[in-house]
Amino acid sequence: MILNDAALQRDVLRARAGLLRSYDPLVEAMGDLRRATSDLRAAAGIAVGASAAEIADRHGRLMAAVDAQEDLLEAFKSDNAVLQNSRRYFGHVSNRAAELLAGAPGQDLIHAEVAALSHAMLPKPIAGRTCAHPSIV
Repeated sequence: MILNDAALQRDVLRARAGLLRSYDPLVEAMGDLRRATSDLRAAAGIAVGASAAEIADRHGRLMAAVDAQEDLLEAFKSDNAVLQNSRRYFGHVSNRAAELLAGAPGQDLIHAEVAALSHAMLPKPIAGRTCAHPSIV
């Protein structure tokens, strides 16, 4: 259980940083967590009496926690997809603006503003993406 949860947390962090291009590892880790929880329920079948009731109660709370974690994971995947797509699109638009403004009056000031905005919006490079225009850092 602990290793499955650790793998899930690691992959969430990788996805948030833009280092995980597919959510398949997240889905797999969540499936592993569900299977481990089911295995615990099956193992609890050997208990009897008050112990069985306590194990069933704890297992129910564990299942509720796993359900809540899965809901949070689904919300994260949706929000993160929007964020990553927005970051990529912003980089594209910034590069395009720089190309269109080349040679325009006051271009140095405009390039400086676009560079500052890009730096604020894209504090970390997106994996596998470099900026095509040298004035945008």
